[in-house]
Amino acid sequence: MAPFTAQPMVLMTLTDSPYKTVAELIGHAKANPARLTLGNVGPGTVGDITGRFFAKETDIDFLHVPYKGAAAVMNDFLGGRVDVFFAAAPVAMGHMDNPRIRMLAVTTAAPIPQFPGISPLAETITGFESAAHSGVLVPADTPEPIKIRLNAAINQVLGNPALRERIMANGNIVLGGDMRDFARIIKQDAAKWSAIIRSC
Repeated sequence: MAPFTAQPMVLMTLTDSPYKTVAELIGHAKANPARLTLGNVGPGTVGDITGRFFAKETDIDFLHVPYKGAAAVMNDFLGGRVDVFFAAAPVAMGHMDNPRIRMLAVTTAAPIPQFPGISPLAETITGFESAAHSGVLVPADTPEPIKIRLNAAINQVLGNPALRERIMANGNIVLGGDMRDFARIIKQDAAKWSAIIRSC
């Protein structure tokens, strides 16, 4: 029907780690295969698959460590028991002022205002982009006029400045668009993530 938002991930490490950039992280991980731990909030989550996508694109052998939720992985991450963490944007937003955390990159194609000074991972790995997309779907047999009206109403709501501000405050990107836009997003995500999952 219509795409709502995209929720990117943020690649984080601790400020006392030996790598200050994505390139340095990649170099360190290659020099120490299977030594760096990469935490995620659970098997099959966007963070888990993003981490595996990153490892595949850089040919890095991480030790993937699944947790049951963001609080658990953040606890071990801050405790130094996890080296690297792809955090969902809302989780990362809650730690913007944490002096112990170094945010290396955001998984958007271009910089976003919610994470000033943090470069897109695509600047280091060409074409790298990862986000959890949300939107509205209806049954396939819904009459076309109703789908068109719903799409128009959703886009009108997403144009509300106050709502857009609230969505962006959590690190999300406001999308909107027509039904073809959402169908394209779903198709692209299905192809990308299924290929990564099959390769793991």
